[in-house]
Amino acid sequence: MPARKDDLPCIVGRYIRDVAPDALPTYLDQTGLTEHHLNTPLPDLRSIIESYQSSQIASRLSSLHLTQTNNNLVRDGLVLPEDPSKANAKAMKAKIPETFRLKEVEKTIEGVSAVNLLGVWVERLARRRFDTSSASYQADYPQKILITSVDKTLKIISPESGEVDSILEPHKAAILSVSVHPRFRRYILTGSMDGSAILSDLITTTPIQTFKHNKFVNLTAFSFSGEYMATAGHDRMLHIYTVDTPHKRMDEDDLELLDETDDEALAGEPTLRYKKVKTVGLETNPEGLVFTPTHLIYTLRSSHLLYFLSLPTETSNPNQSKSQAQSATPWTTRTKSFNPSPLDTHVSFSVLYLALHPNGKLVACMTGDPATTGAGERVLIYSTDISPEEDGDEQGGEGDGLMMQGVQSQVQEAVPRPIMGSEGERLACLWTGEVGDEYVLPRMTWLPDGSGIITTTTTGYLNLIDLTGSVKSKLRVHGRVATGNELSGIVRDVAMLGSADSPETWRAVSVGYDGRIQISR
Repeated sequence: MPARKDDLPCIVGRYIRDVAPDALPTYLDQTGLTEHHLNTPLPDLRSIIESYQSSQIASRLSSLHLTQTNNNLVRDGLVLPEDPSKANAKAMKAKIPETFRLKEVEKTIEGVSAVNLLGVWVERLARRRFDTSSASYQADYPQKILITSVDKTLKIISPESGEVDSILEPHKAAILSVSVHPRFRRYILTGSMDGSAILSDLITTTPIQTFKHNKFVNLTAFSFSGEYMATAGHDRMLHIYTVDTPHKRMDEDDLELLDETDDEALAGEPTLRYKKVKTVGLETNPEGLVFTPTHLIYTLRSSHLLYFLSLPTETSNPNQSKSQAQSATPWTTRTKSFNPSPLDTHVSFSVLYLALHPNGKLVACMTGDPATTGAGERVLIYSTDISPEEDGDEQGGEGDGLMMQGVQSQVQEAVPRPIMGSEGERLACLWTGEVGDEYVLPRMTWLPDGSGIITTTTTGYLNLIDLTGSVKSKLRVHGRVATGNELSGIVRDVAMLGSADSPETWRAVSVGYDGRIQISR
């Protein structure tokens, strides 16, 4: 739904409300509008300008006799494609429950670390304890808060008590990334500034396998079934691994001795091991990394592209259809452009964070890098769906690597084929209202049901934003004055507690450079 001329006053009013709120009363008085009019779902002025500029670039390129395969490529970048999947259409129309707004900090956890906190994750983790009262083993999977800091530790914290349950220190330097195995939640993968990724076992609290890089490992991820695992680092290398030795089931005789409250997956030894199956050389540092059932999606700093690396069939993935499994030759790559026109190769920002929607069908791409642009931060939302390739479209194949934008890969060669037409279009562009900081990476998290997002700031606030781009609430959670001293307002990371079908359980968990963990609702 492109903007109409009659919509212009409301579009300008929304822009003034976001960037110069002090001028809004005068503008409303002059135009006769009310703030209610500004809530009408309309494109953002900045996105309209961006789309126009991109279309002009595309037009000039077309005059140079470049072939355009679709006459309807240039869109305003804010609406759904002409033929969206039902899942995507439903997801993008979701509304944040009225019962959830960021209004107050419910709990503050302090003293966890004497140095800066770096990241926060919320995961269901495996736990196995011996209960002396019943003389039996108790196994469960409670939701826990995971915290990393400059002191090289990974701390597991109870959200109810705020107490540290356990501490892991598998690395020789700070941990930058944490991923938990989706099926066997006793296994945890960490990436560190020491140039390694380590697979550890939470039941025995021991490292069991190490994966080397030559510089910081800032990204780690497991595939949906856990059959694949990926690490990426500042050595500009992306490594993909597959299961070498699976998690071993217990013998029948041992199963008979298992307590009713115990879990076979936790009672045995940690036998899971991985082996490397693919290495991809990257042009610049990787910034985002997520798996879908059929692809590994990643972004690079100073790149206008979203990369899709196709995976071999996940044999243990029950949700993968036959058509999905055959949608691409393994280890080929395709790209979606972050610019409104696929023909526009200008780089005006970097995408510094990727977050997969709870349904796995959408990916949120958070921009930043103010050193390359004066524009504010935004969150771009794309579909993770890719149609099957036509004959002759495949680039590369088994054993082939990538060549990024004409620069030869450090490993092998291939040319990523861009995804054109409606599949490559943005589903939404959500402006956060923040400019960002050159030295602080922006972070965001989806709400548990995918109806909105929460973003971090450098001013101590968390922003709750719906899928139309409206800021539903703002809450200052970090940087408040303590004992007469002003603390840093930088919010380093945020994650969500709670289950998707119970908004009353939702809590935002954030960490900041003020040394605090804040649980807010």
